[in-house]
Amino acid sequence: FQAEDGIRDQPRSRGLGDVYKRQYLNNAHHLLILHGRYICKARNPECYRCVVNDLCMFKNKNFNLKKNATI
Repeated sequence: FQAEDGIRDQPRSRGLGDVYKRQYLNNAHHLLILHGRYICKARNPECYRCVVNDLCMFKNKNFNLKKNATI
């Protein structure tokens, strides 16, 4: 990515590489996608099911248990 001032930014994926070992990157990628698809949904996040909600910076957390939901 080339910024307007000519400074080249580092790739965004490099941040994950610093946190996860290379051998776990593919699994981490898929787990993050699944987490967003089934737990941390855009319209109705299920924060009561989330195992990392203490690390989350989302202001409007939803801890209301859905009707007929099981944890």
